[in-house]
Amino acid sequence: MGVHEVGAQVRQLTEAASSLADLTAITTEAIASAVHLSRNTTSQYLNELLKAHQVLQIKSRPTYFADHEAFAAQFFCPQAGRLPITSRP
Repeated sequence: MGVHEVGAQVRQLTEAASSLADLTAITTEAIASAVHLSRNTTSQYLNELLKAHQVLQIKSRPTYFADHEAFAAQFFCPQAGRLPITSRP
C-alpha cells in the first residue's frame, strides 16, 4: 500500500458522495482503515497528495479530504440532464 492507494481511496469516496455533507466521512481515520495503513502513514500520504494538488483538505475537527478532480466534476460541473447555466445578454 502506498500513496497511490490512498489517492484511489479518496477518489472512490469522493465519487460516492452525493452531497457535501457526505464528505464528512472522508477522514484520515476512515481512509487508513480502508487501505489498512496506520493513521500516521495515511496522514503523510494525504499531505503528499495535498502538495501535489490531487486532494482538497477541508479544515475542521476532524479534517476532511476530497479528490480534487472528482470534487470539481461532482459539485461544480453541470451534470447530464440539467440545463446549462447561461449568461444574460
